[in-house]
Amino acid sequence: MTLNGQQHEQLSDALREAFRSPQRFTEFVKFRFNKNLYDITIADDLKELAFDLIDESRPCVLEKQNPDELDYALLRVSGNPGKISVGERDSPQRGWINLPTKPYEFSLNTPLFILQHPKGKPLKLAIDAIIDVNDIIVKYETNTEPGSSGSPCFDINWNLVALHHSGYTNYNAGTSFNAICPLKEKRGLLAGLLDDKQM
Repeated sequence: MTLNGQQHEQLSDALREAFRSPQRFTEFVKFRFNKNLYDITIADDLKELAFDLIDESRPCVLEKQNPDELDYALLRVSGNPGKISVGERDSPQRGWINLPTKPYEFSLNTPLFILQHPKGKPLKLAIDAIIDVNDIIVKYETNTEPGSSGSPCFDINWNLVALHHSGYTNYNAGTSFNAICPLKEKRGLLAGLLDDKQM
């Protein structure tokens, strides 16, 4: 998404209000599933966020990692965006990305793929290698740009392993699902997420 000055100010105001009152988050956020891979509008449907913000975890400071501060928000959208075609009517459906069901064993110097919308541009794929990992954070050399935070990170077999978190001078970092899934389990949400294919 590319914003002009007025839109940026409106979004900033909305986000400040949302953080003061998370239940009002749904009044400000909408998701668009109407572009193809070439950023061409293929439909005029605007999918509205469902009634509730299911779960969130505030951002953490990388140097002071806290297993309850993993920098994510879990949202549910109305309808079934995974069943919407990627392109024209006969194109494949967008589908769903499954949450991991067991801890992932990271290996250094193995490929890490990130599907992202850098700087709000059309979907891009970046590929490079994992360089470090701990219980919460995965560090990698895979390129990202502003606007890529929250992008899914995959291994070479397209297993979801992390959410992109931030960029630094010599590396980028993501939050491991090895940390996110136990927090969801602790909060009583994991079983429902694994059973509900529409989350």
